[in-house]
Parts: sequence; structure tokens; C-alpha cells
Amino acid sequence: MKHVVIPLLLVILTLNRLQAQDHIAVDVKIDPRFEALSIFYFLALKDSLDADERPSPSVYYKAVKQHFGPYDAHPALMWYRKLSNWDGYDMPSLGIFLSDTPVLKPVAKMEFSYVKNGTTLQVLLDKVNTFYKDSRAGEFMQEQKGRYKKVEADGKAAIVNSGILRDVQAFYGNHQVKRVVIFPDLLNNIGNNAIPLQDGKYKEACMMRIGYITDSTDNLTDDSMVRFSPPLNVIAHECSHVFLHDFLVRYRSRLFAVRRIFLESADGEKYEEQEWENEMEELLVRACVAGILARRDGVVAGEMECSGQARKYRYMPGLYELLGKYAAERNKYHTIQEFYPRIMAWFEQLAATTSAGLSGQRRRS
Repeated sequence: MKHVVIPLLLVILTLNRLQAQDHIAVDVKIDPRFEALSIFYFLALKDSLDADERPSPSVYYKAVKQHFGPYDAHPALMWYRKLSNWDGYDMPSLGIFLSDTPVLKPVAKMEFSYVKNGTTLQVLLDKVNTFYKDSRAGEFMQEQKGRYKKVEADGKAAIVNSGILRDVQAFYGNHQVKRVVIFPDLLNNIGNNAIPLQDGKYKEACMMRIGYITDSTDNLTDDSMVRFSPPLNVIAHECSHVFLHDFLVRYRSRLFAVRRIFLESADGEKYEEQEWENEMEELLVRACVAGILARRDGVVAGEMECSGQARKYRYMPGLYELLGKYAAERNKYHTIQEFYPRIMAWFEQLAATTSAGLSGQRRRS
């Protein structure tokens, strides 16, 4: 009988790889609260959105149109259409703070205001609840339960099999995220959003709402099956907000002093001053995602992601290059937090350099 000797180092590396992947629990679920809000929102605005923002054609959207078609002129939908302002596409995310259907009502402290239409949360919920009851939305969702379960299973399998959560965790060097919860939104063809929560019970969780994003080149029809496979850069992006949330907390005063560098896009668009925190965080998150993809799929993948993001974020290439030093010196920087001082110093040097350049231009003029 032959004895096979497996090198100890190989065993350790294999176990570490498996443990890192298992360290993050993944849950993909179509939540009735989110779905009720999404159905209301996208039915109300279906004829007002740009063509490429309307729900992706699918057997699911076909079922939505067939069931809810007779209610297209429902007073609640007509009320919403006549508002001077509409909420953003992330409005259904407020479902996380609400009770279960059939009657939606606040049951947790609202940590973020998703209602931006000029009315109040209670007024909006009253309209949604009325539409939910009159349109028999609960019956519709019950009929779609089998389809929902398949979407959930397909989405979870795609994420787990990709290993993207392991790659994200390895890049940041810590295990602060223990659970990732994804809420698919099959009518949302506009964008994705993380759901930032300060409630202690979500401390180690990354919550995100992921749309069913497609484009005309997919040649989808009302007979197309829903194939929900979240883009890996989107998953990495939304998780990164959680891993990097303490950067702003640690350096807020110093970042505020250099906020000017975050208030202009690559093509010269100016942002309102109160947007500097969001723009700073988006720049840092997107640079880190490029670093994650470079580590995972090679330098070309990282550079492609960087190049795409640089079309909006002027300082993306420089920050991505800096993070390359973090990746190359992991024996020195075991976690991204240990590298924070260099990131902050880079922002301050950038601000000083650009300020000097502007001053020189003014003197020459």
C-alpha cells in the first residue's frame, strides 16, 4: 500500500482558503417588503423612465404587467405620478425598516431618508398599502414564490462559486463582515445600492439591494427567463463600503480640510460641498475594487476597472497605483487599516500639489 504525503504547508493553505470562504454567510432573498415597494415604484414610473431604465424584459415582468395591468390607473399610482419630485430608485430599500406585508409600517428607527418626494413616509406608506390591498399584490407574490426561490438559489450559487467574498476578505485582511444579505430587485434596471445600517444587530453584516441590470444587447423578451447573477465588481463594491466605513470616521477632520479635491469630476463637473464625504468614499471604494479584481483576475482586469472608473473620478489612477503598493507589501500591511495613514497622506499631498498648481495659474494670469 502506498502512502501519500501531503506537504503541511499545502494543507494549511487549503484549510485557510476554505475557512475564509466559509467565514461569510451568504443569503439571497426576495423580501416581500422590498418587492411591494418596488412594484409600486416601477409601475408608477414605467412610462416616465428612459427606455434603458425600465424593467428588464422577462417572464417575471410579463407576469407583473398581466396581473397589475388592470390597476394602471389606480389612484395611488396616479397620485405618485403627479408629484413634483419622485424618489430615487433606491426607495424600496426602506423596506428594511418596515413590518412585513400586508400592511407596511415603520418598526425600526429610520437611519436614512429614502423618501424624497416632498411628502412624508406615512403618506407614502398609506398609498402603497392601499395599492397593495386593491391590486391583490400579496396573491401575486404568492403565485411567484417558485420563481423567487429559483432566483434566490441561482444568485447564491453564483456568488459562492465565484469566491468573490473570499477575495474581498483577503484584500482587506480582516473578517469584520460575517454575513452578506442580497435583496434582488427584478424590476430595477437602474442601479444597485448598499443599505448602510448602524443598528448593532447588523454590525457584521453587509446588506445590499441588487437590480436586474441588462441592456439592449442582451436581446431579452417577455419570454426570457430571469437569470440573476450579480456582477462580481458590484458585490465587491457594496461589501467594500462596510470594510472601509471607518476611514472617514478616523480621518474626518483631516479629510474635511482637503475636501476640495473630491468636489470635481474628471470632466470638470462641480459638486455641492455637502457631497464631499460621499464622493471621497466612492473614490476610495472604487479604487479598492479595482485592486481586488487585479488580485483576483490579474493586472489587466484591475487596469480595466480603473480605466472605466477614471472617466468620472479624476484621481482614480493615482489612488489605484498607491493601493498597488499596499498589495505588494502585505508582509508589512496586514490589513487595509494599517495602510490608512498612507492613503490619508496621499490625499493631503494631492491637495497640496493641486493647490500649488492653481496658485501658479492665478499668478501667471
